[in-house]
Amino acid sequence: MPGSGLLRKPHWCLADFGISRYAEATTAPDTRRFAFTPLYAAPESWRYERPTAATDVYSVGVIAHELLSGSLPFDGDDLRREHLEGRPPELVGVPPVLRALIDECLYKAPEARPTPDNLLARLQRTVEPPSSLGLAKLQQANQVNVGHIGEASRQASVRQSVTGRREALADSAVQGLARISGALRDAIMEYAPSASVSTGLPVGWTIQLNTAELRLEPPHTSSTDPWGGSAPVIDVVSYSAISINIPAGSDGYKGRSHSLWYCDAQQAGEYGWYETAFMISPFKPHFSTQDPFALNPGREASEAVRPGMSINVQVAWPFTPLHAAELEEFIGRWAG
Repeated sequence: MPGSGLLRKPHWCLADFGISRYAEATTAPDTRRFAFTPLYAAPESWRYERPTAATDVYSVGVIAHELLSGSLPFDGDDLRREHLEGRPPELVGVPPVLRALIDECLYKAPEARPTPDNLLARLQRTVEPPSSLGLAKLQQANQVNVGHIGEASRQASVRQSVTGRREALADSAVQGLARISGALRDAIMEYAPSASVSTGLPVGWTIQLNTAELRLEPPHTSSTDPWGGSAPVIDVVSYSAISINIPAGSDGYKGRSHSLWYCDAQQAGEYGWYETAFMISPFKPHFSTQDPFALNPGREASEAVRPGMSINVQVAWPFTPLHAAELEEFIGRWAG
């Protein structure tokens, strides 16, 4: 495996045995896991995991679905997402026993699919009608259970896809913030070499010059629902903050801080670092020692960024993208 299915009249044949060994027996660490035919590839192939016999069983399910319905179960513009998360269309006019078997072959979880031996034995039984009314009813009950298992497998695959996607985005966030913070730190230290700097991990630092302190927080990974069920149309993957702290004057003012969010603030699904800040609503008589101030993603920030007027907190700094190659304004502002 993998191979190709070819029609050599009047028989279907397997061909193209480029690596014709069981994955469990091979000594190669990757087993050509990056080579697959997208229209027929199992979810684990799209995740670049090691193929097994279950990977071929999934492909058999795709081929069987295509032969019986005249169309592929997944053939849209985003094949990866469809194979990882999509629900195959129901086969119409197919005997329940065969339909259940094909549905099982298309389970997202490899371990839930039938083994090759089980698949062959059940295919041979599909041509034999049930020998009793009781067995016929049992087939119908099995079909219902197959549907439940398939949906549970699909939902688990969706959760796995979301987790992997957010982990990759969080890694990108750390790399992006490292470039932004490095550029700001280096610029400040170039023009104020007498300042002291302490570094945090994985990204972050504090720079002190005379009695002023500039601090950039290390990034934190956001939960999938930081808004407590009242999510605005912003998906925040990671967040940080930058602040300038000065000795408090007679009015109690101690400086300002801004939020840095790795999110899709301008276009859904397009992520990057954005700078923003918040302030106490004019409708609420309250004083803040920092003005404006940073907020982490949460209920309080949700009130400010969702549509409508908040009586508690409002956005004081519009969401401004931070690109590593275009940081002159950002650096100049915080250096000043």
